[in-house]
Amino acid sequence: EELPVEQQQELWQLEDAFSVGAKTLSGIAFTNSFQAGEPLNPQDLDLDDERVLYLEISRFNHSCLPNCEVSWDDREGLLQIYAGRDVALGEDLCLYYQDV
Repeated sequence: EELPVEQQQELWQLEDAFSVGAKTLSGIAFTNSFQAGEPLNPQDLDLDDERVLYLEISRFNHSCLPNCEVSWDDREGLLQIYAGRDVALGEDLCLYYQDV
C-alpha cells in the first residue's frame, strides 16, 4: 500500500514462476528479486538471504552469454548493472539470472 498505484500496477505485471493460478506478491518477489550482497551461507542459498526487487531490472532478459553484469554495491545499498561488452543500438540488455 505504500507504493504509488502506478508502481503497484507495474509490480503485478511482473512474472510469477512460483504460484499456480493467481499471482501472489511473494511469488512475484521470488521470481524477480536479486540477492543483496553475499549469501548468508553460500552452500545453502535460501529465502533468509536479503533480496531486492527493481521494476526495471526485473524486465531484463536472460542469456547464458549476457551483455550486462550485475554488481551489488554494499556501500550504497544498490544493485548496479554494467555493460560487459559493447552493446549495439537496439540490442536487448541481458543478464544471467543465476550465478552457477
